[in-house]
Amino acid sequence: MYHIPKDRRALRSASCLFQGLKLRLKSKAFKEITVSDLQKASGVSRSTFYRLFDNPADILEWKLDSCFDQLLESIPENQHTLDLAMVRHFFTYWTSQLELLDLLDEVRQPFLIPRAIARFGDRIQGRFDDCIISDPVQDRYFQSMRFGMLMGFMRTWMDNGHKESVDQMLEIFYLHLYHMGLLGQKLGVYTVDLPESSPLMDLTCLQAASALPDEKQP
Repeated sequence: MYHIPKDRRALRSASCLFQGLKLRLKSKAFKEITVSDLQKASGVSRSTFYRLFDNPADILEWKLDSCFDQLLESIPENQHTLDLAMVRHFFTYWTSQLELLDLLDEVRQPFLIPRAIARFGDRIQGRFDDCIISDPVQDRYFQSMRFGMLMGFMRTWMDNGHKESVDQMLEIFYLHLYHMGLLGQKLGVYTVDLPESSPLMDLTCLQAASALPDEKQP
């Protein structure tokens, strides 16, 4: 784990160690990189490394958490609904961090992404307090399912090499919501306009999705 206090000197040292790790990865496999390698590449002392991190993998864990911190801070304070615009915002942010995601693919440390996403999910859920279902108990279960679905989509996208674009991920998310019956005004959960040329959603599917609430009316 990492142990980085909120001061400029510690954050600067952590950033230097991350840059040193990237530099060493150009000539060595991740599992062969030592603390001495990082010390020489970054100019950060060995004692400082161990004051901030337990091992080299902690540098990547810290960097992931830092990115999730930035993502959380980028959400407007008056945004209380986890709608499709926010889903787009999440994936748009991570497409700006492809260098880090490529680095994670290279080092092959499969525990890093799921741990970081789990920590982020625990923190972000409190930011959205829109009530979807009138029964408070049922609403809590629904909110948990909704956040779990988004976190699962983020993890799968990252694990699969983040090949899909933001628009493609939004389409995939929309399509799964449609099949789960979570679209439309009845639950007030997600609404979105997708182009008719979408590779995943043809016009017939869109028409069916838009008609779904009326079809469920008694």
